Amino acid sequence: MAVLCLEPQYESSITEFSKNISSMLAEGIRPEINLGEQAISKVIESNGTWKPDMRSSRPKSESGTVIMKSQRKMSESLIEKGRAGNIGCYIVSIAFIIVVIGAIIFAAKTLFF
Repeated sequence: MAVLCLEPQYESSITEFSKNISSMLAEGIRPEINLGEQAISKVIESNGTWKPDMRSSRPKSESGTVIMKSQRKMSESLIEKGRAGNIGCYIVSIAFIIVVIGAIIFAAKTLFF
């Protein structure tokens, strides 16, 4: 968890940076986030596109500790893109539904008629 206090003029850069870090974490990449003065300057200068180079290792599992998920599945990534309004994801999902319905109708027709 991080708490960032910033001036309103830097809000778009910090928001973009947090989205980039969130997407890295969702893909299973564990960036080493150490936001010192230099890192904050880089984030602001790059308008939020700067990403840390260093990576953290996965925490070691101790007795009684379970890591439920280390990265997103492809279907979860597609759902996120669909929620973001990506039209291609809508087209693919509609095509998939049509194929599934067609397969069910074909199977039913083959078995019962």
